[in-house]
Amino acid sequence: MVSHKRQLIGRFSGVGKIFKDEQEITKASYSLDLFQTINVARTFTETTEIPDLTDARGGIQVMGEEADLIGDTFVLEMTDGRRWDFIATRRDLVSGGYTVVMSGEPV
Repeated sequence: MVSHKRQLIGRFSGVGKIFKDEQEITKASYSLDLFQTINVARTFTETTEIPDLTDARGGIQVMGEEADLIGDTFVLEMTDGRRWDFIATRRDLVSGGYTVVMSGEPV
């Protein structure tokens, strides 16, 4: 029998840059949680955990030029220089912050 679980494997926060088509469009603060899906295979005699996909969820708050991040894929360049593609799934109209989803790991 195979089941799945999600495990928190990292947290990232800082101030980064947001790019669209290799053009910097704004600066933003970010706070992200990185999760890994673990496939758990159980037999009568043993349990094996197999790491699978990673994804991140969190928030981005635009700090520089106002930018609409809904409806497209953007790139977040984090404080340490790694870059991560993301999609904004929701915008808070009061704070202007975005809820974002990312897949894979930053490069």
